[in-house]
Amino acid sequence: MLTISVDHNAKTPIYKQIFDQIVHHISIGELQPGNYLPASRTMAGILDVNFHTVNKAYDILRDQGIIALSRNKKYVVKNSPMDDLSLHRLEERESEIIDEAFARGFNEKEIHDFITGIIKSRNRKNKGALKK
Repeated sequence: MLTISVDHNAKTPIYKQIFDQIVHHISIGELQPGNYLPASRTMAGILDVNFHTVNKAYDILRDQGIIALSRNKKYVVKNSPMDDLSLHRLEERESEIIDEAFARGFNEKEIHDFITGIIKSRNRKNKGALKK
């Protein structure tokens, strides 16, 4: 069961909160390739947001190749290998994060240790999800 929530008072736009949570659910294996996302109006009703907000999140997910619109007009998680465009986007995002960390005074080892910790945490979560 997909669980998404939004904080209407957060500085992060609601569409970005939805996007980030869907990506997170995919990254930890709770959403698998072939799984359907709720219809935008259904998701909007659950989250108490405008359906255009959900559509914006879905459009970005689609534009980034994470989901696709199926023949039956439902959004489905794609089973997409890492293509050059996706890899380029990840490298850009990674560079932004690393540049910001350096600008905030972190050194290379601290950044490496932080990222390694995140990866290890994700691996533990993925193993836990597989046991369920």
